[in-house]
Amino acid sequence: MRRKALILPLLIVFFISLTFLSLSIEKGVYGKGYLEERSGILVLHLKGSPYEMGYQHGMLTKHLMATSKEAFDEAVPAIKGGRVGEWIVKRYLFWKLEKMEKYVPEEFIEELKGMADSITEREVDYREILLYHAMRDIGQVLTRPGRDRSSKDDRYSLLSYPAISNGGCSSFVVLPQTTKNKELICGRNFDFLKEGSLESLITFYEPDEGNSFVSIGWPGMIGVVSGMNDKGLTVGLLTAYSKDVSFDGMPSCFLMRKVLQYANSVEEAKEMIIKSKRTGPNIFFLADKKEALVAECSATKYALRKPQDGLLYSSNHFLSSIYEKDKKRKKALESGESETRYKRMKELLKENSRQIDIEYGIKILRDDLILKENTLHSAIFRPRTLEFLVAQGLSTRGEFIKFNLEKPEVNKENLSTY
Repeated sequence: MRRKALILPLLIVFFISLTFLSLSIEKGVYGKGYLEERSGILVLHLKGSPYEMGYQHGMLTKHLMATSKEAFDEAVPAIKGGRVGEWIVKRYLFWKLEKMEKYVPEEFIEELKGMADSITEREVDYREILLYHAMRDIGQVLTRPGRDRSSKDDRYSLLSYPAISNGGCSSFVVLPQTTKNKELICGRNFDFLKEGSLESLITFYEPDEGNSFVSIGWPGMIGVVSGMNDKGLTVGLLTAYSKDVSFDGMPSCFLMRKVLQYANSVEEAKEMIIKSKRTGPNIFFLADKKEALVAECSATKYALRKPQDGLLYSSNHFLSSIYEKDKKRKKALESGESETRYKRMKELLKENSRQIDIEYGIKILRDDLILKENTLHSAIFRPRTLEFLVAQGLSTRGEFIKFNLEKPEVNKENLSTY
């Protein structure tokens, strides 16, 4: 009888353990972090110190990082000279990377070191991962004004700027007085690399220091291109073109990460951006619960754009007068593609002024002239409620998945679109 009495509790404990094990496997739990899938979109949750979050990120997504690395490697044109040429170029890139690394906050370096240490299949130097974060900025610096990237004689190009940056992004903000429900709405398409080359990843951060925030990126990415923090501050990074570039600055994705983690408003974000050392031309889209701002920035110059009639929108060219004679800006505008998207957003926003809602915002992002083949993700942000909706890749013509930064546990409701 005693044996039976002992066996029953042991069996109960055994089956409970199996249940927790299956949940861990389904979620991909490691330490304080976990990875799950929601309606086809990968969602990563990280918590702790910089090193801890980097290690969690690496352990939970390293099986996906090879795809990210391959996507970036394919964006770099073939180097002449075989292995010797590749070795020379790699040394050159790491030499230039040293200049940028000085401006990257130490806590982000620690996070990259944690990620590098988690990859046990081979010894990884954190600088290898840092390089992929900075490739877009390095490409901007190395591109010469007015060069034709399709030219066969372009032998000295180390990185193809258009291939790395793929300027096709679009963003808009509608202030409360111009929306149907009297709330600020942000929308953005993020275009990057080749169609389907990167896996979208939504990452919820709970760092020991600073704000909790969400970032929409890809496996292995700790910088930010689209995101929102728990104060409602929302950011979007768009490529622009200018000859005002420098290696002495913080890579743009780390600057956006710093803003989300430590700024509480548009005003604080603006100050952080204009006071930071920057590398090259970018359009920083900023919004909180009440106001919005676009900072058009290059290495040494900047200009600010505020909403007009409750609307603020941007594609991939600077509009401010200080860049009017910039050679790279002029070259980028010759194609007309960025200007076409800008004018189409203006048309759609103005024709439905004061009646804009989430569904109409999605309609704008999916418009034939605005949505591009290499759109990695589309997102709608609602800073007042801390809700956001995401569609990845060409699924932007299908369903947007609803999430909530304040209550991640309820991130299961979908919003069907038309």
